Amino acid sequence: MAFLNEVGKAIGKASQGISDAAQTIGETAKETRENIARERQEKEREKENQKFAEQEKAAEIARKCPHCGEVLKAFQTICPACGLTTVGYGDVYATSSIGKLITMISAVLGIAIVALPAGIIIAGYQDELEEQKRLSGNKNK
Repeated sequence: MAFLNEVGKAIGKASQGISDAAQTIGETAKETRENIARERQEKEREKENQKFAEQEKAAEIARKCPHCGEVLKAFQTICPACGLTTVGYGDVYATSSIGKLITMISAVLGIAIVALPAGIIIAGYQDELEEQKRLSGNKNK
């Protein structure tokens, strides 16, 4: 009978050991799942941060003037005015807000002073040519 008691105690110890091992494996599996979830979240955050950085870089490039390469700020409308008037933006350029405003106004007015009279004169020439064609057509009949 003593033998059976010893066998029973051994089986009890073995089952306790198996139970402890199962509990340890369960805890380790839980920790592993938590670590994997954390790593996934970190990777997602890294991807979001990288995407945000790329968007910021694209936005910064979009804010740069295509002519001079400077980042456009609140009152830097001189760069679009340079593109509109095709006057360029050379080595010497205005840096103050007043200077940029004067440059922008003078570029637009300079084109207006040349373009408006030129259009009027060309329209007058065209009207005169059409009148001459109409008169010469009547004489031939």
